[in-house]
Amino acid sequence: MPTTFNAIKAILLTDSSIGPDERTRLLGLLKNGAEKTAAADATPRLVRRAEAAQRLSCSVRLVDKLATSGQLPKRTLPGRSRSCGFLESDLILLLNGREAR
Repeated sequence: MPTTFNAIKAILLTDSSIGPDERTRLLGLLKNGAEKTAAADATPRLVRRAEAAQRLSCSVRLVDKLATSGQLPKRTLPGRSRSCGFLESDLILLLNGREAR
């Protein structure tokens, strides 16, 4: 209901412990539902070697071997020559048993 939404919005505006980004996210969840906001949160996320190893439950050396073999492609930022990590979506594909692109 619009009145309930406006009341919750007013409460969130007065709460100083909640930042503007979190407030916008919460209001989006209330207004649109979880399905529509999940698509908006699907921005690519880079994961570093140590975190990738932790998620795969393996060593950093095995993550490096997966990268060398092409099963887990390294990603670089524009204007950089060294890789900075792996896409989280590639890790999820690898965990599900499919090879990353």
